[in-house]
Amino acid sequence: MGLLAIAQSLVSIIGIPVALGSLLLLARQTRSLEKSIRSQVYQGLTENAFRIDEILLEYPQFRDYLYDGKEVGDDTPDLARLMMAVELIIDVFENLNVQRDNIPRPVLASWDNYKNHVLNTPAVAYYLNTHSDWYSQAVKESLLGRPRTPEVVKVRAAKR
Repeated sequence: MGLLAIAQSLVSIIGIPVALGSLLLLARQTRSLEKSIRSQVYQGLTENAFRIDEILLEYPQFRDYLYDGKEVGDDTPDLARLMMAVELIIDVFENLNVQRDNIPRPVLASWDNYKNHVLNTPAVAYYLNTHSDWYSQAVKESLLGRPRTPEVVKVRAAKR
């Protein structure tokens, strides 16, 4: 056996474990990256929850509109701020829908319950009636679950 054949055999013998080791390392890095992404998404979700909490601490009267289904009209006190809070919450829900695959299932289930409750309030219906042209039909469907107009949300909220 010549020197070249021995060198080729050594490269083959060493190359296979090195390639397998590289694949294992790549798999480990991929899992680490996935964990990092999920952590960042969860951190962002937590920050959004704190932002909503801060608004409700500063304006506790908004809880009546966002959680208890109090009616909203053009004469609602502090309507502009309330609509700003609703807009923020809708943006958080939209982000939640985009990041669904990166959110742990138990956390996602809790957020979905919260989302479903808030989206069926007169405050959200009023906001969507006022600003329905700001959102594509796809976004409205992802938020509301199925194609429906803000008027349907308003009717559902009124039945509560």
